Amino acid sequence: MGAATTTGKVPAKKTATPRAPAKQGAQPKALAPVHYKTPSGFEVDISPTVWDDMEVLDLFVEMSSGDDVTAGLAVPRVISKILTPEQKQALYDHLRTPDGRVPIEAISNEIMALISAQEGDAKK
Repeated sequence: MGAATTTGKVPAKKTATPRAPAKQGAQPKALAPVHYKTPSGFEVDISPTVWDDMEVLDLFVEMSSGDDVTAGLAVPRVISKILTPEQKQALYDHLRTPDGRVPIEAISNEIMALISAQEGDAKK
């Protein structure tokens, strides 16, 4: 307990006042999703803000590293960064073979097609 003051009252405990986190930059404004269609016919709407993410860029670098293992391991993380869980499942279903598999090469080709299409949109 705190020490009594000259008035005989115990002062109230001081507590820290919570502060709002500092802003690290301007918040991206909501932009209309962009519609993409891959050569295989998969169609998806992706927010343009998805591409403005340093972690996505890091994953693109991993995918194009030239090391097949590193590139292959980056693909699932790229998918999770740019597609919603529902879009991911739709992509898998779109590429699923009659025996129920989702070929890794087919997924990689689709992601590369989306990246290429986005780069084309960015140049417009």
